[in-house]
Amino acid sequence: MLMAQSRAVPAGGDLVSRLAAAARVAVRYEQAYDIIDELARTPERYPELFSRLSRVITKTLSDVERKLGESSGDESKKLDGARKRLLRWGRLLEEFLQALDGMNERERDAALRKFAALALAPDALTVEVEKILKL
Repeated sequence: MLMAQSRAVPAGGDLVSRLAAAARVAVRYEQAYDIIDELARTPERYPELFSRLSRVITKTLSDVERKLGESSGDESKKLDGARKRLLRWGRLLEEFLQALDGMNERERDAALRKFAALALAPDALTVEVEKILKL
């Protein structure tokens, strides 16, 4: 058990950050705070909540790609950065779910709550992309 913990925490930490970064644009743009709050409150419901979040990410990706076709210059660069983040979601989510399988309940809940905190934290790209999409 100790071996699984030491293996999961370092790899999981970096993975959690990358997964949250992939979700951040969609969480802010679609105001999916309810999904993230529920994940932090009831981490045992993560399969259902990640399914809901995946639908939000898919919709946001569609909006980003539509707007990307209409934009140029700096706007286009920012939207492309967001698009790349959103496209990483499926692969990163699969890796994260596999990592969760190797954790005990306490570790799993901590990783899910860390994801929730990071997914809510805005960054420059997220704020700029939200402005572009809402034009």
